[in-house]
Amino acid sequence: PIGVHEYDVEKAKTLLQESGVPEGTKIELQTGDNRTNIDICEIVQNMLSQIGLDVEIQILEAAAQNQLNAEGKLQMAILSTTSATGDADQALLIFPSTYTGAIMVRDDEIDSILDRGRSAFSNDERKEAYGEIQQINYDMIYTLPVAFPDTMYGIRNDVEGFIFDPGSRPDLSGVTFK
Repeated sequence: PIGVHEYDVEKAKTLLQESGVPEGTKIELQTGDNRTNIDICEIVQNMLSQIGLDVEIQILEAAAQNQLNAEGKLQMAILSTTSATGDADQALLIFPSTYTGAIMVRDDEIDSILDRGRSAFSNDERKEAYGEIQQINYDMIYTLPVAFPDTMYGIRNDVEGFIFDPGSRPDLSGVTFK
């Protein structure tokens, strides 16, 4: 079942030793110039230092980070994405084998499940398929979701037709004032 990964410094040290990663290994952690992502990088840097890894945070301009991501050249990165449509398929665009970015999963099972989810007409079938992807991501830790900032809007009583979009982008096309 999907849940929270246990924070266990000693287990992490053991796993690193078993995998042959020497203490003091240098890692580049890249992110864009975004305060939330930089804060997350500093937390990750601190946590990885506790298991003996030397993490250098690199703050990149968005175009440079996007280019490195597209080329698959980010060693470790804090990236942000959203599903502007609210559709799970859009949120999972980073998983297909055709994706050219930092994750590059290349997993035939995931491709098959994504195809099944995309072609399903039933919401229950789509939910089941995308739940399987979430479970695989949890088990394999291809990505580690760390935060989801809340977006809040306040509107006056004389505003009508405001639609809050699941991708955190409001639809103002139908807004009118009384």
